[in-house]
Amino acid sequence: MTRFLKSVRRYKVYLVLAAIFLFAGFVRFYNISEVPVSLYWDEVSQVYSAYSILETGKDEYGNSFPLLFRAFEDYKTPANIYLTAISVKLFGLNEFSARFSSAFLGTLSIFFVFLFIEHDIETSDEMIRLARRAPKRTNFFPRVLSIPGIYRFSKTSRIIGRLY
Repeated sequence: MTRFLKSVRRYKVYLVLAAIFLFAGFVRFYNISEVPVSLYWDEVSQVYSAYSILETGKDEYGNSFPLLFRAFEDYKTPANIYLTAISVKLFGLNEFSARFSSAFLGTLSIFFVFLFIEHDIETSDEMIRLARRAPKRTNFFPRVLSIPGIYRFSKTSRIIGRLY
């Protein structure tokens, strides 16, 4: 039993991360096709572009696999539209497939935020203290996700720092 407790202490940070990840996935995916009641016009435009790419390989304006999608005189980046095309292929043309890619990427972003703060945290107890203080620190995410914050992370991270 003590061997099990030692291994739990060693991996406490990863267990907390997994619990947060599972909770966030549940919150994002629970009742995703019913709440909100109907699709917003941006979601409909995105699904229409994704379905058009899936069926014809062209967007609604006849451009083959564009890098920017024109919709309502606005230009949208292609990553979410191409991911939506994959979910439309897997799940069919419905509300769930329209919202799946956004919910999936939102859940996956938790892992990337963990990577942003992971290099500053030495112990799992410090991670728990940071999680308790997070609601009080409203300026944390804008500071971390700003251009200087990303640059600082890329220079000091153990993972990305090796690329420089």
